Amino acid sequence: MSQSVGCADPAFLPGRADARSRSMVGCILNATPHERRFEMTKKASGKIREEIARLQEQLKLAETREAERIGRIALRAGIAELEIEEADLASAFSELAARFRKKGKAAKAEPAGAPQGADGEA
Repeated sequence: MSQSVGCADPAFLPGRADARSRSMVGCILNATPHERRFEMTKKASGKIREEIARLQEQLKLAETREAERIGRIALRAGIAELEIEEADLASAFSELAARFRKKGKAAKAEPAGAPQGADGEA
């Protein structure tokens, strides 16, 4: 049975460089699962809500950048000029994504110097 290093461990005594931060890290990393849950609940709910709001804003910005990038590519490809139902367009995008996922998996499975055919396929 391994002995966990707690907050009272001499290695984490004040007076050492970064003793306080190492103490917290040491306590959390070496704590039992129950102790870790207790440490996590010490964080104020207001702080957690602030963090969630900040992360939601980051997600919103990232999704906007991705949508703008895909939209610009679609416009350059001439998709906006076509009369396509939204469901058909969504289906075509799904097929395109599946095709690239399949290629990505195949590329990872093949050795780096594997010969390819004329159409780029192995």
